[in-house]
Amino acid sequence: MLSLEHEFRLERLILEKPVDMRYKVHYLKEWPYSNIGIIKTPYIVGTGILISSNIVITCAHIIYHTTIPSKIQFFSPLNPSKLDFFKAKNYFIPRNFKIDDPQPNPNDWALIYLEKDPSLEKMKPLKMKIFDDERIKYPISLIGYPGDKRGDMYETCGEIYECFKDHFSYKLDTTTGQSGSPLLARIEGNIYLIGIHQSSDLFIEKKNGVVMNQFTNKNWGVRINQEIQRKIKNFQQIEDKNIYVSIENVENLIHKGNEGNYFK
Repeated sequence: MLSLEHEFRLERLILEKPVDMRYKVHYLKEWPYSNIGIIKTPYIVGTGILISSNIVITCAHIIYHTTIPSKIQFFSPLNPSKLDFFKAKNYFIPRNFKIDDPQPNPNDWALIYLEKDPSLEKMKPLKMKIFDDERIKYPISLIGYPGDKRGDMYETCGEIYECFKDHFSYKLDTTTGQSGSPLLARIEGNIYLIGIHQSSDLFIEKKNGVVMNQFTNKNWGVRINQEIQRKIKNFQQIEDKNIYVSIENVENLIHKGNEGNYFK
């Protein structure tokens, strides 16, 4: 007997269609591709994008997967070589984020503050925009580093499928490693960051209890809103003033449910 089970997962699969619609990016030094990099911690690998010369935005489940990471590395096309990386000085995770919360999770976003590096001084910032609710089926692009592509950057294009208060849904080909990938839209001739790729629905097709097929129906992304923009601005100002928050203090901010005076 054939049955279909459904659940939310952080893993992603190619949509059920004959052709993988992801395309390899060859012009890595061109903006905005130059701003998109690989995030590595001792526990997980994902994607992130520079929105200023020292701030990367990504998913919280990449930074805080099972515990506080001892280090965070950001590998970008702006690095002199593939072996070089930018070091994280600090990071911010929303106080209400929990790794076990169901997807889509409006708190599944994070910021990384990078140490100063000459390679970042001339980078072009990426502007964010709060997306208009009426623009369903608006063209978007998702760019990241799929885990099945051995460290290469891939882009997939599609459109907004559903628009909610704090997240989007869309139907794009993605796999593990693309969490934190930017959702970009060209609006009035300019490219904007409108969201962060987070997760997908997972459908499991079984026959007599045996898994026969797995596929995704749609993806989810955190939507850039005024609250996220406000916290990014505050985080930038705090770090620029060298107010350092230690790893231990960040852990307290997460588990005690208190963002403190830093993020008012």
